[in-house]
Amino acid sequence: MPDNKALFSGDTILGEATAVFEDLHDYIQSLLLIQKLEVDVIYPGHGSVIKNPREYVQYYLDHRKERENQVMEMLKTSKTSVTESDIVDAIYQGLDVRLHLAAENNVKQILVKFLKENKVEFKENKWRFIAKI
Repeated sequence: MPDNKALFSGDTILGEATAVFEDLHDYIQSLLLIQKLEVDVIYPGHGSVIKNPREYVQYYLDHRKERENQVMEMLKTSKTSVTESDIVDAIYQGLDVRLHLAAENNVKQILVKFLKENKVEFKENKWRFIAKI
């Protein structure tokens, strides 16, 4: 809706929580594209209308980066290889058990991104940081 500077975001941006995604890199690229659109309002697929889209999209980007940093810090300080569940337990303290699998999926997406960037390795269902020389 170019005249109204509105965006129907579907599930890319939700009105109540952060979204679930299948590929973190693609998701970040979508958020950056939305940010460039400079819309005045976002109508999400679920939740409340977003009347401060610039700040909201930046929150999503910041949140994803913060999670990446938390996962990387956990990997760097771990003395052993870890599972997605180990990481969730470390960085999502107090998380409702019903949300654990969703959090594991988000962590896995971060780890896959790190794997593509040659920052981690995955062996025997466990992840570990690869120190750069």
